[in-house]
Amino acid sequence: MRRVIALALVGFTVSLAVVVGNRLSSEALAVVTGIVCGVLASVPTSVLLLIVARRLSSERSQPPQQPPAAYPPVIVINPNAGQPHRPPDPFLDPPASRPTNYLPRDFKIIGEENEEEDW
Repeated sequence: MRRVIALALVGFTVSLAVVVGNRLSSEALAVVTGIVCGVLASVPTSVLLLIVARRLSSERSQPPQQPPAAYPPVIVINPNAGQPHRPPDPFLDPPASRPTNYLPRDFKIIGEENEEEDW
């Protein structure tokens, strides 16, 4: 049964190619021929890529010779020092602290003449 279906599929494909080939212009037929040749030229490269990919995956699937060393346990102790006192009401935030000493800001304007020479 499979052979009959395969032969029917091959016969249909060949007859379709003949009908389409007779109706196409020479320029369109040249384009189709170029596409088919390009696809056929990429087949060996694809096969080589599959071989290399399978070889790499088989090398990765093998277990390592020596198990990796375990990391020592990390213990983090979070000190509670430096935390502001929280009011008993959970809906109130602590007051924001602002720096008390402001330094003057120094701006450099591009294209302005040097004022340092005047000093």
